[in-house]
Amino acid sequence: MFKRTTIFSAAFIIGFLLQNLAIAREPDLIRSPNWGNFSESCSNINFNNNTSFLKADCLPSAFTVISLNKHIANNNGTLIWATNGNFTQTCRSCEVRHHRGIVWLSCKCLSGQQQVKTEINLDERLTNINGALKVVPGMPQTMPQPVFPGLNKKGL
Repeated sequence: MFKRTTIFSAAFIIGFLLQNLAIAREPDLIRSPNWGNFSESCSNINFNNNTSFLKADCLPSAFTVISLNKHIANNNGTLIWATNGNFTQTCRSCEVRHHRGIVWLSCKCLSGQQQVKTEINLDERLTNINGALKVVPGMPQTMPQPVFPGLNKKGL
């Protein structure tokens, strides 16, 4: 019993420390190999405000587009990933921005009665699958919590 309690306590402390270290860093700049990261294999990335299409040249083919209106919403002045979000109904002057190797969509969106500048990390969920831009479903907006495999296998 003591051994199980000690292992559980140590795992809890390590998880707590890792979670707090991750919060102290910039979570949107932390990359996971399972996330979208489309910009690593795409170039000439542009957003068209009139159509809501993101256009890019992605390997191995040349040209691909995706409607971001189907995947992004304006939640009171904050761009979020959402099915059929239609963010362009309340956002204007959107543009692609590159910062620290990550591609962002930056817009002026309504928050109540005023417009605020907001952005979303496109590399977080967009991925290149054989030259076509796709959205990785169900990915978190921030870094996932640490997982300790095997802890629950022994009933801990």
